[in-house]
Amino acid sequence: MASAVDAVVEASVRALEFREAAWDADELGAAFPDTSALSDPALLAVLSYERCDLPPVASKAVEMEATHRGLIASALDRWFPVAVLAVLVLSGVAIGLELLMG
Repeated sequence: MASAVDAVVEASVRALEFREAAWDADELGAAFPDTSALSDPALLAVLSYERCDLPPVASKAVEMEATHRGLIASALDRWFPVAVLAVLVLSGVAIGLELLMG
């Protein structure tokens, strides 16, 4: 159990270090820290921050890295089930109307 807690703490510490490095880079006009160096748990911890907690460029880089790794569902992944459900509902209504009218 202690190792799971240690992993969460480690991810939170890495996320906080990334946040601080991103703000330092933003203030100095330097290159932002590399998002690919973050572990998946640390990347998810950074994503849990509010948007205003990171400079906009760093926030976008984190989102792009998470999408690249497959940690964030794409718009298609989110809307496809809704579209399938809508088609099923419309088909059911069409079949119901056809049965009632025919």
